[in-house]
Amino acid sequence: NVCMTKEQLLRRKRAVAAAIGSVRAEGLEPSKETIEHLEKYAQGQADIDDIMQLTLEDIKHSPKA
Repeated sequence: NVCMTKEQLLRRKRAVAAAIGSVRAEGLEPSKETIEHLEKYAQGQADIDDIMQLTLEDIKHSPKA
């Protein structure tokens, strides 16, 4: 776990909400896995390196279009 202040957690939550909103504004929907990873980041349960690694693993294991 990453030790975070309330202010840092609030910033992360806002950043995640803005990122998801931006993707949706483009007419796309983030995957369930991506949202779960971002929620972990927002809650201070993961850092950006963890999120990048999880996302890369999801991409490697996703079915090809």
